Amino acid sequence: MWALIIDGLVSEITPLDPAGRYHPSLTWVEVPESLRPWVGPGWTEADGFRPPDGFATHLVARIDILAGEARQRWVTDVPGQEGTYQAKAAEAAALASDPAPDPAEYPYLSAEAVETGASLAETAALVAATAAAWAQANATIEARRRGWKTRAAAATSPADLLVILSDLHARGWPTPTP
Repeated sequence: MWALIIDGLVSEITPLDPAGRYHPSLTWVEVPESLRPWVGPGWTEADGFRPPDGFATHLVARIDILAGEARQRWVTDVPGQEGTYQAKAAEAAALASDPAPDPAEYPYLSAEAVETGASLAETAALVAATAAAWAQANATIEARRRGWKTRAAAATSPADLLVILSDLHARGWPTPTP
């Protein structure tokens, strides 16, 4: 990504290398990869890109959006699905300590086992493993969300914000494995 710099400010951005495409008097600067999701008009460029005043407020709000997008990679975001996942996880936990399970006491797991052709125990094991993976991923997402928001709100300089953006780019969010 490239930024057109006019009077020290980013005027516009383009994903295409501007070499030979624009008048040679125009100043284009390549944007570092870690800043590409963020740099836009209003940023300054003088020996490196710097965010505009008020960017910390924008970053705090954007981190919440990014955390939500990260969570949606892990869960199905439709009405009622969260409750279904919680009910299935509760059934799987109860089944794990039930020495003589009655399928009627585990309606979600029993119905899913019938539809998938798996046993009740196999279905419960899969649900428990999925719930454990989600809990770990969500804990990481929440910790990073809170950490980055706290640091952004406390930032006292553009350099502080650039450190947060670099960390966000480097560590990102957990993603599920297929």
